Amino acid sequence: MAMLHRLSWFAMIACLSASATACSAQDAAVTSEPELAAEAPAPEEMKPEETEDWSFKPEQLSFADNQVPSDAVVLFDGTSLDAWQGDDGGDAPWTVNDGVAQITPGEGGMTTKENF
Repeated sequence: MAMLHRLSWFAMIACLSASATACSAQDAAVTSEPELAAEAPAPEEMKPEETEDWSFKPEQLSFADNQVPSDAVVLFDGTSLDAWQGDDGGDAPWTVNDGVAQITPGEGGMTTKENF
């Protein structure tokens, strides 16, 4: 049985490494895998209106002066880390300089206060 299993793998490897026309029916017969159907039948043609739901209408968004969508959750605005906390749950250990959040070496990481 183990010898047959090895032969099956050898035949499959030989078929994969050779061109498709080089594999003979005898090589394919060594494997115990059933033959697959040539092609599955095509599904019936359906009209888009039969499968799509266009009843949902999203609310109209507005934009503030800084072009932030009205439904956005602002995590960092370049001025503070109020939406952030340290890995231990305390205040965010990083600093903000010139609109950029900077890592404070040795203080650890930070995560958002809100879970997403």
